[in-house]
This record gives sequence, structure tokens and C-alpha cells, in this order.
Amino acid sequence: MSIFSKMSGADDGKKAKGERFFGVVKSIDVPNAVMDVVDVESGEARKVALDQEAKITLGEGRVRPGIADFTKGKMKTEVGGTVRVEDALYDKASDTWKARWISSAVHSPEDGAVLVVKAGRVGALVARDGHPPYRALDILAGSAAPVTSADELRLALTNAIQSEGNAFLRFTDGKTESHIHTAVGGRADAPVTERIDRVLSDATTAKWMAAIDAHGKTEGFQFEVIPVKRIYFGADSASKAALDKLFTRIVSDASGNATTVAKGFGELLVTLQNREDGSQFVTGAITKVAFGPLDRMGGTVGSSAAFVQADVTEDAAPDLGDVDLDAMFADVQESAAPQARHASPGM
Repeated sequence: MSIFSKMSGADDGKKAKGERFFGVVKSIDVPNAVMDVVDVESGEARKVALDQEAKITLGEGRVRPGIADFTKGKMKTEVGGTVRVEDALYDKASDTWKARWISSAVHSPEDGAVLVVKAGRVGALVARDGHPPYRALDILAGSAAPVTSADELRLALTNAIQSEGNAFLRFTDGKTESHIHTAVGGRADAPVTERIDRVLSDATTAKWMAAIDAHGKTEGFQFEVIPVKRIYFGADSASKAALDKLFTRIVSDASGNATTVAKGFGELLVTLQNREDGSQFVTGAITKVAFGPLDRMGGTVGSSAAFVQADVTEDAAPDLGDVDLDAMFADVQESAAPQARHASPGM
């Protein structure tokens, strides 16, 4: 553990930022208001308590759950279940992590799981006529594969779909953030060959192929493919306004039409719930660091170029000759819908 992680405050008098982590519950000491957990990421045993000096503003009728609340009612978390600890600072005198907030992530091991994601993107809520709205979590699940021709793109996409089901196409000129596109393989239960064909036959993929064949070896240009694992939120969780506030932004085109888009990729703490058929859906996500940065281009994964934030809201497309840039590089809303599920909690 770093020295900074165990600081209760900075030397200049400013309070250090607390840590956020998942803890597997080992025991709950109600009389002393302390919980023994094991940090999911580091494997470190920690004592956790609520910071009684934390300043918290809650809505009318809401109260902060106490340690005793995790032994009963809707907050009950069994031994082996997982809690999410937010903004906790280490107090050396008591050997305790004092948290601003603690919540139940997984009530029991059979209920679900948690993920500590290095590069995940929570998408905007998508509304479809006649269907419930949905929201997706995309996780960059492998290193970026540089491609310089359409054939290389086909192979990289095939490998990505086979391994994770979806892919992330990224272009940069090496100077500013540029263009991305998520190639979605469709229904998770579809045969892998069908998912590959779906991506390779997509009109936007074809335009990327044309651009790469024409400019894949142009000095300073970089085309890459990254495998993407996509998990959908449950219907109830997907509609939470807090997700839009934290993970999306509103952009306007030249005509003033506003669109809600994802801010980008970052380190996330993600909670999953199990369905009866063994599949999972997302019930919650927060940044691992409070107000942590979100990188629109996902440059933290396998990046071979140093990205510099462009000054404009929507980056101007580089000149690639006769290629239809608007169609090729539009951050299009994928048409793939999450597969239908039978009713279960959160859906």
C-alpha cells in the first residue's frame, strides 16, 4: 500500500482524497460499529467504519446507513457478501478505514459479483419505440491492435468478436483526440460466426475499411482495434439520473441539435446481479476515484499514441481525401438491442 493511501490528511492541512473499494465481508461488529472486510482488488484485510465527521447532504427522509443496518432489512449483507466503501481515509491510531459512505453491493455470494474495471465506459440511456430504454457498459478487454489495411482490420475484428463479442475502433492522427466507433456483435447468445458477419458487413465498418486501405500507412495516422466486453444495465438501474450526471454529456451539432453521449473510459467499480439463467446485468457503477477523469478515446489501454485533448467540443475530422468522414467517424448509436430476458430483479 502506498504511503499516500494511509495518510489521514495532507501536510499542507488539506484533506487527502479517500479511497473507493469493494470489500468482502468477514464479520460485522455492531457494538463497536466496525466491519471487517477484504479489499477485492488488493486482497488486504481492512477494518471499516463510518467517518462521523464527514459532511453529507441527504434528501428529505434519507439517512446514512450505519454498520448495524448491514445485519438486517434491505441492507443486510451476509458474510461473503460485498460492500462498496466510498471515500475512506486510513486512521492509523485505530487501524481503521473511515468512510464517508458504505453500501451493500452484493448481499450474498449467490446474488452477484463485483468488477474493478481499468477502462470502462457507461453509455447514454437509449430509448427505442415500443421497447424499454437500455444502457450499456463497455469494458476495454485487451490491448490495442494496430491495423494498416482492410484485411488486417477484418482479422483484428474477427479476433476481438471471438474473444469478447464486440470491438472498439479508434483513429488518431497522433496530435489530438479524434474518432471512435463501437462495433457491436449483436445478441450475446448468437453464434460467434453470426456476430462476426454482423460486424464485418456493417456499413460503417466498410467505410473504416476504405479509409484504412487508403490511409492506413500514412505517417502519423493510427488505426486500432480493441476487444470490448459489453454488459447491459438492468432496466431499473439503467434509468437512474445519477448515471447521466456522472458519465454522460450533452453535445450540439452545427444545427443546434442536442445529443447525449458518453464522456469516455475510466477506472470503475461495477456491481453485477445474477439472473436465474446464469447471465448477469449491471446494477451500479461509480468511478474508482472521486471525480476521476474519463478519457473519451480510451487512451489508457494499449495506446501507441500520446493523445492531447482538442480545444473544440467535437473534434474536427482530419483530411482523409475522398472518404466520407461524417459517415465513417460518426459516433453512431449502435442498433443492437440487448437480448430479451425473462423477468428478474432489476429488469
